Amino acid sequence: MRAKPNGTRRSGTAFACAVLFGLPAVAVSQQDTTRTDSTRYVLEPLTIAVERERAAPPPVSAVTVDPEDVRRSQAGNPYLMLRQVSGVEVHDQGQGPGFASNVVMRGFTSDHSSDVLLVIDGVPVNLPVHGHVEGYADWNVLMPGSVSSMRVIHGGASPLYGDFALGGVVEVFTRADAEGMEGSLGVNSFGDLDGEASLGARGEDGGFFIAGQYDNQSGWRQNSDYWLGNGLLRGWHRLGSGRLEGGVSLYGTEWSSPGFVSVPRFNIPELDTAADSTDGGDSQRGVAHVRYARPVGDRGHLQAVG
Repeated sequence: MRAKPNGTRRSGTAFACAVLFGLPAVAVSQQDTTRTDSTRYVLEPLTIAVERERAAPPPVSAVTVDPEDVRRSQAGNPYLMLRQVSGVEVHDQGQGPGFASNVVMRGFTSDHSSDVLLVIDGVPVNLPVHGHVEGYADWNVLMPGSVSSMRVIHGGASPLYGDFALGGVVEVFTRADAEGMEGSLGVNSFGDLDGEASLGARGEDGGFFIAGQYDNQSGWRQNSDYWLGNGLLRGWHRLGSGRLEGGVSLYGTEWSSPGFVSVPRFNIPELDTAADSTDGGDSQRGVAHVRYARPVGDRGHLQAVG
């Protein structure tokens, strides 16, 4: 019974002696590895500076389309032009200009074009009150041949542009001058006809641009025909150290509606009869605008728009 505690004491005493005798050896070993020189090294001063931004970045991202890309698009209507060069998908519903177009921007779908704002020469196209939907925008007022520059603003731009800009903005400027004549004409065996022509001149102190468009489509079935026409007159003149420019744009259209087709008629198939042959409409639009801009200082300018 007592042999175990005695053995434990001997083991503990031997361990304590080993620790005591080993301490000087450890101290000597550490003292041998300590540096004894007093050399000092002076480092070069390091300056850290961050340049502060003078202006906050815009809350939304914008894509500016190069004018040459617009000219090379060879689009006969605004839907093809926007699909090719702007990153916006616009679908024509195929039932005439009076029916809403579907605008898709970065996954945001505006089924009635009420959340994507279209601005041409600083004038919003979206109509606050309309029989189809509030904020309806008829994209057919945009002639591809008259476009000078285009900017697509993605994201919520309502604080910058006002109403109907929740999904984004497509901002377009038309040509204020040109050189020579341009035109295109298309016709097919179904009786569809579309054409566009322009004329312009450019000088050191001024210029002008005249363009017209006509489109007559028989539609994909009976009672789905429509026609539309666009006219544009723009010009500019150097006034003092500034530039005065303005223009007039006219738009008119009339369309029919094929209505819906019942299931029995579709299964026959009997697709030529319209459920309501009176479901159509017409629209007219006229816009006049003027703008004067002049430089102020080295980097600023003053602009007035009416």
